[in-house]
Amino acid sequence: MKKLLIKVLFVFILILTNNFVSANQQEKPLKDVSPDSSKKTIISNIDSIKTTSPQKLIPIKNENLLSDNFARNIIRKQTLNRSDYRNASEFTLNFPFGFIRELGSLGQPSEIMLYGNGFKNITYLNDGILINNRLSNSLDANLIQSEGIDSIEVLPLPRGFLYGTNSNISTINVIPSDYSLKKPFTRIKFYQAPNEEGIFDGIFHAQFSERLSTFFEVTHQSTLPRFRNSELSLWQATARLRYIVNNKLTLVGNYNYARSIVQLFGGVDADTIRANYSADQFEEILYDNFLAPVKFNNRYQKASIQNFSVRLLGDFLYNNPTDLTFYFNNGLTEFRQNEVDSSQLQSNIDKIMVNNEFSTYGMRLVQNFNLGFGKLITISELEKTEINTPLLIKEKSSTNFATSAKISISLPNSIGEINLFNKYSDYFGKSYLGFGFDGIVSISKSFSTYIGYSNFQKPFDLFVNEADLYFIDHTKIEKISVTEVKLNYTKDSFDLSLSYFSQNLSNHLLATTIKKLPINNDEIYFFTSKNIKLQGLNLFSNINFWKFNLVTNTSYYFNDENRNELGLPKFISYGGIYYIDTLFNSNLQLKMGINYSSIGKRIGLNIDFERSISTTYTHLIGPTIRSIPSKSSEEFDSEFQLDFFLAGTIQENATLYFVFENLLNNKYFIVPYYPQRERGIRLGVAWEFFD
Repeated sequence: MKKLLIKVLFVFILILTNNFVSANQQEKPLKDVSPDSSKKTIISNIDSIKTTSPQKLIPIKNENLLSDNFARNIIRKQTLNRSDYRNASEFTLNFPFGFIRELGSLGQPSEIMLYGNGFKNITYLNDGILINNRLSNSLDANLIQSEGIDSIEVLPLPRGFLYGTNSNISTINVIPSDYSLKKPFTRIKFYQAPNEEGIFDGIFHAQFSERLSTFFEVTHQSTLPRFRNSELSLWQATARLRYIVNNKLTLVGNYNYARSIVQLFGGVDADTIRANYSADQFEEILYDNFLAPVKFNNRYQKASIQNFSVRLLGDFLYNNPTDLTFYFNNGLTEFRQNEVDSSQLQSNIDKIMVNNEFSTYGMRLVQNFNLGFGKLITISELEKTEINTPLLIKEKSSTNFATSAKISISLPNSIGEINLFNKYSDYFGKSYLGFGFDGIVSISKSFSTYIGYSNFQKPFDLFVNEADLYFIDHTKIEKISVTEVKLNYTKDSFDLSLSYFSQNLSNHLLATTIKKLPINNDEIYFFTSKNIKLQGLNLFSNINFWKFNLVTNTSYYFNDENRNELGLPKFISYGGIYYIDTLFNSNLQLKMGINYSSIGKRIGLNIDFERSISTTYTHLIGPTIRSIPSKSSEEFDSEFQLDFFLAGTIQENATLYFVFENLLNNKYFIVPYYPQRERGIRLGVAWEFFD
């Protein structure tokens, strides 16, 4: 596979060189030469030398996954820059049914949720290219650089399975900024928060010629521990080069690197507090940064990723764009537990020193066909993946393939579109199918509606059957059917959206935490499969009145039994009320107000960071105990938080941020027992320079 890729790249380099030479020759002035040089004709005083001006070079850009009809599923840079966030994971809170199982400290691998789907059920794309960890089928969103993002697409639920080779239920596509500026551009962002938490991000863009432009971004993020063993150090870098061969071919090379070291404290050890303190002292100790005992004193994880791609954007079929990408992804996770001298070992924790690595070589071809009545888009992906880890019975190596097609039919008078789509994939030697349809229609100038449905098959996780205690029938596959319905209303200063979704999960994998008493490792294994139906309702509103802006994003989940199987809260709500104005002769664009977040009742949850699995089940095993996996009986009350937020942009170049977090200093957690941040101030600035 490596040799094949090298040969293909070599051929394209030759093509590039040939086109470069040809283009330079074509741009030279051409003389009007007579067929017969012996005959000289003098035509007044007109210069006999004619020149043709060079053709203006225009880069070909890859198309987004969503059309303009789905603007509500896209968050753009202008909105992101004036929102309150620490890292890229928090951008998902702007979407219906978006939620984060926040672990309270910067850098902890918090679980992003979309439509109730989290670890192993979300496909992460960078400009259409799959960036999931191929072993865990998940992604630590801390490793995504936030400042170089142009926009984020969250695909409608019925379309989520179409992308990537593993047919996850939901899909997020991160679109990087594409600066088309003739002048050099620099952007710097910095913020500081309690516990010496901070970020520095630098972006530089330069166009060296009409053909060649570059983009660089470097990010460093770190924090000292809030609780014992919760420190973070994270470095990230991106380099991108774009070369316009001619108006029919544009080449884009991209390299991304990230390296993090995060201490995994596992939350506060509530059992130790109960054993050593009275019930009246429980909460006091639980939220004390210095006195609170943590579950793991000596556990950490080093994670590094490298993503490299070469993209060829062509218009070879007359206004039917072609997007061909060759890519390489590598991820290494070094998981360490009790890697210390014997005098510092925790007696009830095993010593673990494990390296988990994957390497993927792939090719992705997207072909657009513009039809008289709409558009046909085909996507084909071919990957060679090698996995080396002691977590699996043996090293895994597989060639995976997926192909999908979507035909879009434009409705008369541009009132919407209807889409039909299907997918076939071959994943680790097994075949999977899926199909669906959706449509969006403008009923009037103010009302529009969306409806979609899909039915597809999803591969079982690679960690199935890796525990000796359980056996899951590999002949079964997970079958999923999803429905989404949305009603939108937009008029003047009102923007409202009401959404409903339903997921029927057949043979859905359930996992359990194994506690081999007295050892406590937080190891989680899949133990059975079950049919689950999840339904949710969301209200999203954005209302402007005078100079005030009211935003709310509230999701509610039905059926407590199925909701608790997935560890979801009863409801989730985010939003705020803001004062927005332009002041001082248009020199200051101000946004300030109160953010709020609220979470409903939920049951206990455990997380295995090494395998990226979360579960509400626990299986106790000991010398005198051998239970069956049982669901958590703990239920935690609803909680809320208020923050003051201010963002002011000065002369469209510098933006100042001021956040007073947790104004009421509420003591709570989203995931037990990871206390949320106490009251504190976060300050930041982003500055843009030209030339």
